[in-house]
Amino acid sequence: MIFEIGSTLTKHPSFTSQDSVKAFQSLLDLGIRLRSFVEPKLLGETYEISKQLQVTFYDASYVALAKERDATLVTADRVLYGKIKRYCKAQLLSDTTSSELNT
Repeated sequence: MIFEIGSTLTKHPSFTSQDSVKAFQSLLDLGIRLRSFVEPKLLGETYEISKQLQVTFYDASYVALAKERDATLVTADRVLYGKIKRYCKAQLLSDTTSSELNT
């Protein structure tokens, strides 16, 4: 999630480094528990998924975490969805209701 937000923030033409610090602090203030990928086993699994499914390491990290946590990975990327739907629980964002996102 941090990477997604960071990637989005870098695309805003008037956003400064100071703005990003404030945005990340606001996110952290929400109290959302964030997970680190700095675990050799999870990184190894991410690597294997990336190679097997021919997806980026970045995308594979979300797949690995969803699989490990038995969670549903929601994506707007139809190509990625087609590759991962048999590997972990996955759902297209367009097929997701707002009530599902709030659970």
